[in-house]
Amino acid sequence: MAEEVQDDIRFLKAVLSEKDFQRLSQFVHTEVGIKMPPAKKTMLEARLQRRIRTLQMMNFTDYLNFVFSPAGTESELIHLIDAIT
Repeated sequence: MAEEVQDDIRFLKAVLSEKDFQRLSQFVHTEVGIKMPPAKKTMLEARLQRRIRTLQMMNFTDYLNFVFSPAGTESELIHLIDAIT
């Protein structure tokens, strides 16, 4: 059963909500100095899909909550920056 769930996770595609896009674009602009206008939403969504799957997360909200946590900022921030630049 757990194996089936893990297989299903590989094929799910997380959707970046407008709220999560705003959180992410503001964070990227503040921390890295890169502006992410609304036209970049699809690009961000596509580039972060692999990280979400690798971390076995189900959605962008969970991913961003992790990234913005102290442990996540320490371990995941570099992967986030690599993915979007």
